[in-house]
Amino acid sequence: MIQNHTNSPHHHLTLQQLQEFPNIENKKIIPLLISPFQTDRILHEHLSQQQPIVSERSEHSKRIWLAHDQTKVHTLINLMFNQPLNSDTKSNIIVFEGTYHNMLELYQSLKRRLSGYLNLKHEKKKSLKEKYLESHLSKLEFTDMISRFGILGRVELDHDKKENGEYSKSYSFIQTKVKRLPKLETLNRLAQFTIEKAEKIDPLLNGAYIFIPIHSLLSSIKSMDQWEKNGIQISLSEKDFIDIYPQFGVYSPTRREIFSTLIRNACEEFLKNSQMLKQMNNINIIDIGCGTGVFGLFVSRYLSTYCLPQSSTATFNLQFIDINEWAIECTKENVNIYFNKFGNHNERVDFTLLDISNREIAQQEILSKVESKKDNTLQNLNLLLCNPPWISISKQDSQFIQQKRESLNTFKNVIDLSIFDIEHEFLDNFLHLIQQFVSSSSSKHDNRSQTYGMILISNVGHLLGLEEHPILETVENKCLQIGLKIVRVFTLRRDMDSQKHSLSVREFLVNNPLASKRKKSPHHDEIQQAKENEEVYCVVIGKS
Repeated sequence: MIQNHTNSPHHHLTLQQLQEFPNIENKKIIPLLISPFQTDRILHEHLSQQQPIVSERSEHSKRIWLAHDQTKVHTLINLMFNQPLNSDTKSNIIVFEGTYHNMLELYQSLKRRLSGYLNLKHEKKKSLKEKYLESHLSKLEFTDMISRFGILGRVELDHDKKENGEYSKSYSFIQTKVKRLPKLETLNRLAQFTIEKAEKIDPLLNGAYIFIPIHSLLSSIKSMDQWEKNGIQISLSEKDFIDIYPQFGVYSPTRREIFSTLIRNACEEFLKNSQMLKQMNNINIIDIGCGTGVFGLFVSRYLSTYCLPQSSTATFNLQFIDINEWAIECTKENVNIYFNKFGNHNERVDFTLLDISNREIAQQEILSKVESKKDNTLQNLNLLLCNPPWISISKQDSQFIQQKRESLNTFKNVIDLSIFDIEHEFLDNFLHLIQQFVSSSSSKHDNRSQTYGMILISNVGHLLGLEEHPILETVENKCLQIGLKIVRVFTLRRDMDSQKHSLSVREFLVNNPLASKRKKSPHHDEIQQAKENEEVYCVVIGKS
């Protein structure tokens, strides 16, 4: 049970004595969408829970409470979270109105109290794997509980006049009742996306209020707003770098040394010193699960600038593939920035929104695009890149986590689902794609094309007891089964990049000073100790 830390008599108020949020102008309240996935389901579920204030409520109706001060907030937290699984309180949310400073203080206090409460629920487990999974589930529950505390915003519309005299609706900014809340372009963009999705369900929702969990606002949106504005520089050499501007909902290359050290070494030692590359006229770079586009852009720039002879007229065909539409848009932005900085020198770019888990369709579409740009009279290099989830879990563990997620509230970032590779499914799909390229060349007796894969993986899953075999052993066995082999392995150990990594983390905490306020899990130190032996690998894969 969450204990009160004040003697104020107001903390003994009951729900009946608190103010329920009024039904303002009969407007609906919709959740801020923080992922492009499952948007219709989230909106439908949330709207179905809302009932008019004056009507009789169903068991699962969402109740919205208004809190202007710390006393009321903590009263509501105590009443709601002491029985978090109670069906009558599960969908309740708290709307805060006040100053930004007070909101920060409340959020810090809430993080400490909730994390302390959840830490008491931890049991002593036997294995590190169980401790890790318990810690992960605790984070999910923490996010669910703290995300019921938020603010309301409303998108203000601006009307731009066209040349023909007609007016078109354009979204301007989001208004809240939190005084001195910083203006965040990321929040405005997410709010606009939310309204656009809601209008497709019901045009009358264009004036709806948007519920913004304060946890999302402060722990991710605010810090990501800085990343989006400032970007991340990835070093190619001492004086040369590419600029990557991440976006909310897309994984960001915060560990820059993976590219500036590990991938650079792989390009330098494997490709630059190879006579093969110098003979290539047509280079196809296919970035699978492109995210921000950093992998494909880094390799393209490094090969064209530092590996090929200056006299080379090789054409680069870049294909960026992801299942996340926000990732595709983010990559497009970064490609434009890349070309504005370096110019476009014999580079052609294609973007594909594609789910590679549908293996046959994905292979056909990717291969056909490469074939369409192929010149059979020239030497062709196919370079497939992939940075898959670094931890693989069993289907049983995945189902257990998914059941837990489904029992929680809808305010969660669906991008979290992609941190695990279920029984190496993503890895298998990538290896089979390489094999398909190799088989295609062999069947056509094409001696002018060579195919290699470069994949970023880590041994962290094995260190945590989630994977039975070391990841390099797993990759090697899977390659042998389909006629591939590991050509080279490049390694980056945590002790090699600890200083740079700590700087990356410190820079993140400057942008997000609240990130360290949550109390550590009882398993935190043991999990971190296991990760001290982490190694990241860039594995080059070719035909057997």
